Amino acid sequence: MESKDVIQLLRLQRHDLMNDLQIVHGYLSMGKTEKVTKKVNEIIEAFNRERKLMNSNCPEFTLFLIQAKWLYNNIQITYDIHTEKSELQAFDVSLTIIGNAILEAISTEEFAVVEVELLLKDNHTAVEVEFTLEETYFQESLFRKKMSKELNEVLIKVQELGSKIIYTLTIPA
Repeated sequence: MESKDVIQLLRLQRHDLMNDLQIVHGYLSMGKTEKVTKKVNEIIEAFNRERKLMNSNCPEFTLFLIQAKWLYNNIQITYDIHTEKSELQAFDVSLTIIGNAILEAISTEEFAVVEVELLLKDNHTAVEVEFTLEETYFQESLFRKKMSKELNEVLIKVQELGSKIIYTLTIPA
């Protein structure tokens, strides 16, 4: 990543923060303190998620998730990291490959919501990546083809929940 790309990324993050602050300011000017509290709590939660991501010691995956927010305007990616262990460096490349495979397999003609959740198994030898999305937006065959080419040791489990599909990928150490 070049300096100009870093500056652009920082500019975009600043823009988002300014938007949030303008919303808070607007609520304050209207005397809607309960909405101010709710919005400030949302901002704090987002920064806490980002802190966990940045402390995971997965620089490639962290950069991928932060950049994806701005590179894929029609895809909303939310993530949450559920692990007490912050050292995930051994999984950095695999997580980044999975993230790219997910985005490449999403039909970009319409808006899609992709939720990514990372879990560390109790035995500390594998990471589970769970993502949920609308079935109609996802080209599973393209995803599986990319995964078998790049990460053939990853176990993929699929669960249907109405119109949504939940994929759980287990990455061995």
